[in-house]
Amino acid sequence: MTKRSVVGAVFGTLLALGALPAAADDANPEGAQASPSPLGLECTTNSDCDDGSVCTVDTCTAGVCNHTLQACYNGQTCVPMPIRGEELASPLSCTPNPNGQPTFEGLGPQYMTLECGEDVWVDPGARAWDADCNPLTVHTYNSGSDSAGPGPNTCAEGTYPVQYIAWDAQGRTVGDIRWVTVNDSKPPTLKLKGSEHMTLQCGNGYVEPGWEAWDACYGNITPEVKVYGYPNGWVAGTYTVTYMLTDSGGNSAPTLTRTVDVINCPW
Repeated sequence: MTKRSVVGAVFGTLLALGALPAAADDANPEGAQASPSPLGLECTTNSDCDDGSVCTVDTCTAGVCNHTLQACYNGQTCVPMPIRGEELASPLSCTPNPNGQPTFEGLGPQYMTLECGEDVWVDPGARAWDADCNPLTVHTYNSGSDSAGPGPNTCAEGTYPVQYIAWDAQGRTVGDIRWVTVNDSKPPTLKLKGSEHMTLQCGNGYVEPGWEAWDACYGNITPEVKVYGYPNGWVAGTYTVTYMLTDSGGNSAPTLTRTVDVINCPW
C-alpha cells in the first residue's frame, strides 16, 4: 500500500467518526468555506518518497511520489525473469536415422548476446528424438529452470553456458551448449541536484547540492561519480564544478557542469 493510500484510509476513518468536517457539495453551499484537502502534498523532496526498496528510484514530482522499478541492483535481478519460451520453438521435424543415432535440434541461436539490465533471458529450448523419431527428454543445465545453475544473469556482465543433453534407451547421447553473453554497452545516467547555475554571497562556504547516477546494469552508482573543482566562498569569481561518470563496462555519461558565482566580497 502506498503512503497516499494509507493516509487516505486514515482520513476516511476520521471523516466517518466526525473528527473532520464533511466536504462541501452542490447541495450544500454552506459548506463552501471548507479549505482544500488537509492532506496537502504527498511529498516535497525525493527523500519523502523513499519506500525502502533498493530496486526503485524514488522521486517527488509536483508533490506526488513516483517509484520507478529498476531491472538490476548490485548485479542482482529485481524483477522475476521468464524461464522458458516454448512459443519460440519451431515445429517438430525429424528424419529417421538408419545409423541408430539420436537427433538433436537446438532452438534459437547458439550464441546469444543480451544487454545487461535491459534484455531478459528466455531459454529458447531444444528438442531431441531417437533414431525412430520418438521424442526424447532434453535435460538442461544452467538454464534457470534446473538445479544445475541459476542461468544467465542479465544483471551481471559475463558469458554463461547453457547445456542441453538427451539420451536414448541404449544410452546414446546428443546435445550442445548455448553461449549467452551479457554485455553492458549503454551509458549510465547522471543528473545534478539543484541548479546548474548558483550564486553565492561572499563569506559563505559552498554547499554541494549533490547528484544522482543510475546504470541499467548496476543500479545506483552515485558514489562512482568523480567531481572536480570547488568554489572558494571567500574569493569573488566564477567557478565551475565538473561531474564525470564511467561505469565498470567503460561506458561514460555525458559530462555535467555547475557554475557558481561568488559575489559581493567586501575586500
